[in-house]
Amino acid sequence: MAYAAIIRKPCYPAGIFCDGTYIYAACSDGRVRRVTVADGTTITYRRLNRPLTAITSDGSYLFVATAQGELYKITINATLALRVVALIARYKNPIVSLHVVTTTGYIGFANGQFASYATW
Repeated sequence: MAYAAIIRKPCYPAGIFCDGTYIYAACSDGRVRRVTVADGTTITYRRLNRPLTAITSDGSYLFVATAQGELYKITINATLALRVVALIARYKNPIVSLHVVTTTGYIGFANGQFASYATW
């Protein structure tokens, strides 16, 4: 049902992350969409004014990547507003994948290279 909620309001997800309660989609129009797994309730957050290409989390923050090679640390507060905490890094190549293991994040680039970053 939750996957159908993403399709009902297309955002052309370039990346998806699930924490067991919510599915977060990084949309190609720069928005982040959160879908409740249990009932399919969907919330769409403001744009970052850049096409998003990947999304992941370390359990406290969400990390989104852009087609321009930027990596952002974001949070969703109690009022469900998306807030950019920091621009962590800017790379020359577009980011196509993100993964977090404990306190280290791993980035995959469009040219096939990889890098790591600290998530705190």
